[in-house]
Amino acid sequence: MKKNYKEMVSFFIICNLFLIIMSSLALGSLDCYDGIKNIQSDINEGLVGYWDFNQGEGLIAHDQINNNDGEILGATWTNEGKIGNALYFDGDVVDQEQTEECGYSRYFHDKNWVAQGFTPSLNVLTRIELMWSKVGSVIRYFDIFVSIRKELDSPDLTVCSVNCIQIQGDDQWIEFNFSDIPVTPGDMYFIVARIDCNPGFDSSNFYGWDFQINNPYLGGDAWHSKDYGKTWEILTSEDFPHRDFCFKTYGLTNQPPNEPLCSFNKDEDTLVIVATDPDEDMIRYGIDWDNNKTIDQWTEYVTSGTEMGIKCNGRKGTIGIISEDEYGFQSDWKTINSKSKQQGYYVEEKYPLLFKFLSLFFKY
Repeated sequence: MKKNYKEMVSFFIICNLFLIIMSSLALGSLDCYDGIKNIQSDINEGLVGYWDFNQGEGLIAHDQINNNDGEILGATWTNEGKIGNALYFDGDVVDQEQTEECGYSRYFHDKNWVAQGFTPSLNVLTRIELMWSKVGSVIRYFDIFVSIRKELDSPDLTVCSVNCIQIQGDDQWIEFNFSDIPVTPGDMYFIVARIDCNPGFDSSNFYGWDFQINNPYLGGDAWHSKDYGKTWEILTSEDFPHRDFCFKTYGLTNQPPNEPLCSFNKDEDTLVIVATDPDEDMIRYGIDWDNNKTIDQWTEYVTSGTEMGIKCNGRKGTIGIISEDEYGFQSDWKTINSKSKQQGYYVEEKYPLLFKFLSLFFKY
């Protein structure tokens, strides 16, 4: 009975507290609403723009306060936002671009190759877009090859191709989505375009790469070769001085993996390694058995945070380990001493007489 009495009193107190709280909220709701409106008014004062990214469709992000609408690039709409719709970004953004054109195009030919230099600011190149045009009536179809090079006469870092049937008119952007490649920000690279046949073009019927004159892009120049890419010259003339082709490069910033954590399992004679990558890229581990900064053995690629065991096979001494992500970016070196090397070896090598003396007394 005493227990039930306490339960009834507790229930009565809780009910009264609930009624008091609800009454206070009801009486103060109007004041709270007015306060919220005043706060909102203070926030809006001097606000340049407000984008809620909740429209769910279209290529324009509309400003809800002023007229500062913006074009949406590198993102798609999703209905899985925290509240309503949202934009989903796949990671890459426009890095370098030259989008102005003067109404003319440079034609493609089997021995006449063309190229555009560019200077990336991001360390991974993901894809490019080129503005091409179809002039007149072309009845022959062929593949156009586009590659990325570090130097105009160096091997391709990556290459893609499209059939010219995709070029249906003027000023058309064609995308080349190749495998991501690491690049060095601030260094010059080249987009090289070529075909492997003689299309039989004339001045009125051809496919070409659109361009602008008077050097609109300062990070590189337009080039051409008349001998299948053996020698190159900057593409300029009195009528069309200092040309730059129309292009966009896309990229992202990649972080190297973290320094690996290492331990040695003496019972199994195994080196145990694990590392993580800030971008969740696939990683692999490089083993330098001689600790001379030269990789002697690579593991296969594994997901970030995967622990791997490497058999030492009786190797002794200091071992260097490094982690590398799928783009080739590397961590700092980590060193570990293999415990399969007995400490007495050091004494034997440095102090042979002392080693013999200790061996007699301790059967070292």
